Amino acid sequence: MLKNQKINYRQNSYNTSDSGIMVGLALVIPQFLMIAITLICSSATGLPFSSVDPNVKTFVDTYPTLYTVLCGIVPQVGMLISFFFLSERKKIHYAKANQIHLKNFNWIVMLIVLAIGVVCLFGFTPFVNWFDHIVEGWGYTSSTANIDVGTVGKFIGAVFYIGLLPAIVEELVFRGVITNGIKEKGIKTAVLFSAILFAVMHQNLQQFVYQLFLGGVMAYIVLKTGNILYTMLLHFFNNFVVLLDSHLNGGKTPKIDYGNAWNNIYPFLLVILTVAVVIGLLFLLNFVLKKQKTKQSNSQLEVQQAKNNKQSIGKQKNQIETTNRDLTLQ
Repeated sequence: MLKNQKINYRQNSYNTSDSGIMVGLALVIPQFLMIAITLICSSATGLPFSSVDPNVKTFVDTYPTLYTVLCGIVPQVGMLISFFFLSERKKIHYAKANQIHLKNFNWIVMLIVLAIGVVCLFGFTPFVNWFDHIVEGWGYTSSTANIDVGTVGKFIGAVFYIGLLPAIVEELVFRGVITNGIKEKGIKTAVLFSAILFAVMHQNLQQFVYQLFLGGVMAYIVLKTGNILYTMLLHFFNNFVVLLDSHLNGGKTPKIDYGNAWNNIYPFLLVILTVAVVIGLLFLLNFVLKKQKTKQSNSQLEVQQAKNNKQSIGKQKNQIETTNRDLTLQ
């Protein structure tokens, strides 16, 4: 009978090995999928995907919007395939292993997390713009500069494939699998490696420092709150604000005179101030979480005491009934 019974056991956590495998899959599968898609597009249109000869008509030049959408969606789909492949292969319980919890969701914690997002976004933006100016002199142009969100339709589309999709997929991969898998090596190690991988895999030189810092902060938030929903919302909020700002400004960035010495100094000062404020907010987050944990512990203790009192009263009642029955028999 037991031989014919199928046992569907799933693990409730990832380990360091799972994190390593996830890194490999997240590096290879999206790239492989993108190559396959480019070959299909080139074959379907009869155009080379790209060319060093500026006189050659390419797929990228002919369909720039489609190319941008593909660059946004395909890597995310590749990482999502990697996530499900690993989780199913290792028989992982998705919700528990990735810390997706609605029960212990706290709005005060959420407000602190969003405040961290606001401070990071506006605190690092001048530094990102400054670094963007520096690398432009090296001949490097960010791929995000080609994102067109000028119309409402393009903006809504970008909110999906640049705002919502990465907020879900990247959090499942980086904070869900990688951070939670490495945490057995310690919080510091998990935060550091998660941050580095998060920044490297984005392949965006201008935003490397920002993504490194934000990736570490989000890893810390997940490890402390035990809930990935906070960083999913933070990730979406961050991307949405950037897209909204670009949409409202018509995709134009304000011109800054970097010949002015102050414009080369204040981005660094603002980053230092931002880091200090974020550290303060993380201390506040820890305080709120400890208070919440104490409140939950007290609540559970009260419930247990009430249960014990109820059982005690029930035992006393039974003893009285037994005594009365014995007296009646006498």
